[in-house]
Amino acid sequence: MGIAVAHTSLDTRQVIHHCRKLLHQEKVRFDFAVKWVPVDYWCWTDLESIKQLIDEKVLPRIQAEETWAMQVNKRRWQTYHTIDIITALAADINRKVNLSQPDKIVWIDIIGNETAVSVLKPDEIFSAICE
Repeated sequence: MGIAVAHTSLDTRQVIHHCRKLLHQEKVRFDFAVKWVPVDYWCWTDLESIKQLIDEKVLPRIQAEETWAMQVNKRRWQTYHTIDIITALAADINRKVNLSQPDKIVWIDIIGNETAVSVLKPDEIFSAICE
């Protein structure tokens, strides 16, 4: 499986909503594009840059009463184990964790030298396999 990155000026949440509707009309359109995740922020791949982005941009988007979970996906970056990344990045997020049904998901895709970070509601991730 590979990964494709598409930069767009469209509202990425609306793209996900539209893809979900298209899947139910013409499933064959999604034979090769299996999962779509909107990206909110990009930064360089080093723990300090990612942590700074989370502290400044992500944390304010998770309300005090909301629960959260973190998903880290790594490609072409073996500097740290996934659990070490999660431990370092989650340290300052002082909100209640819910791994099974969080209100928000902090989604991190490490792709070589660049990292994509998103704050998502569970229905903002589109997977043609799970629909």
